[in-house]
Amino acid sequence: MVVGQALRTVVVAGLLRPADFGILNLTNVLTNFTTYVDVGTGVVGQQHASGARGRGDQQAALEQLRAMAGARLVPALALAGLLTSGALLAWALGQSTAAVVLGFVALAGLLQSTWFSARGWLRVTGDFRHAMVAQLSQVLVWVTLVPLAAWRFGLVGALGAMALSYLPPVLVSAPRCDVKALVTPRVGAFRALLPAGVPVWLLLVTAFLLVNAEQLVVGATLGTTALGLYGIAMLAANAVVALSDGAAAAAHPQTIEAYERDGRIDEMTPSVTRVMRVVEAAFAVVVPLSWLGLAVVAHLYLTDYLAALPVVAIVCAGASAVGVATASNSALLAVGLHRRLPRMTLIAIVLKVALAWLVASQTGSTAAVAAACLVGSFFYAASHLRLVARALGAPSWTRFVIAHLRVPLLLALLALGSAAVEAWRGSSGFVVAALVSLVVASLAGGSALLPARR
Repeated sequence: MVVGQALRTVVVAGLLRPADFGILNLTNVLTNFTTYVDVGTGVVGQQHASGARGRGDQQAALEQLRAMAGARLVPALALAGLLTSGALLAWALGQSTAAVVLGFVALAGLLQSTWFSARGWLRVTGDFRHAMVAQLSQVLVWVTLVPLAAWRFGLVGALGAMALSYLPPVLVSAPRCDVKALVTPRVGAFRALLPAGVPVWLLLVTAFLLVNAEQLVVGATLGTTALGLYGIAMLAANAVVALSDGAAAAAHPQTIEAYERDGRIDEMTPSVTRVMRVVEAAFAVVVPLSWLGLAVVAHLYLTDYLAALPVVAIVCAGASAVGVATASNSALLAVGLHRRLPRMTLIAIVLKVALAWLVASQTGSTAAVAAACLVGSFFYAASHLRLVARALGAPSWTRFVIAHLRVPLLLALLALGSAAVEAWRGSSGFVVAALVSLVVASLAGGSALLPARR
């Protein structure tokens, strides 16, 4: 999935004009935000289903999955209807670009909601292989149909193909799910799950804003060209963090089952700490590879984006800190400590935005903005991991936080060093620095795979 996202982004960025690519990027952000229109009911429904499976009540688990799918569909349909009406109005007023964007978000949001319900169903039932095949069917569309549509029809074609990319995984998942439940809205289930969903929703929405708020600052203070450069960096960072998000989502059902079965979770619970260690080790390789890969692609294909290389390095390093923290989300959800995260996240957002605005107005540098935002990212990661240490009953939260932030801290130092090399020796120097970073981080990342000890 990560490779598919990266390949799609690179190819489409080269096919579209920078202005159109900027619209595409912002439209993707809007579509991703529609994921949270279910107000957390999807996550809560999956949590209830996993709890039922942990108690051995398979029938109750299936009913909870049906409730989850029906609850998600209610707000998704409402939002799709609202956006479609807005698209028709925009078209009537002669605002064709706005109409296309609104229509895309309406269709993509509805299909995405259905796919996420199906994916959650497969994960709760432990059918990870089928979930992977379904996800790969979407990746196939990303790397074939989306670039072809962008080449043939420009922005409109790219948007349409990306919206339809959510349909193949739904079709692939259908034989293993209750299709009727996936397409039947259940207002009662939505109302029942809503009170427990709101805290989860606050957690997810604030986490989303933590990652994307700085783009608004860049656009408002440095202009559209800078926003395009920062957009490439954010897309690379989101592709990196997708690794952590996927691992966290896959681990969620197992953590809930373990908590229901044993009455507690600790540092020896595999679906929490083992997942975190694997994510840390993967970031040690994937993050420097993303710098190196984009540097090579920028030299050969995206020459307009060579100036974005320092931003890519710094933003991806900050994303690794956030990703390591969110890989442990299942622990907080299991014991109910996730309710404490939104306030911490809001503080991190305010810190990020304030520093980004100050640095942007003083320096006019996108790389400097990215460096300033590292502070907010690590504040969030440390706050998050402190709660995880409490959820797991770790004897020392300080030691726990430091242990799990070693790889992101190293990556941040390597990123800042690579950015300095780029300023001194240009993009070719950055490539050399990225290669050195890959070797150093990979060696350090191996320690993250060492098993935890009591």
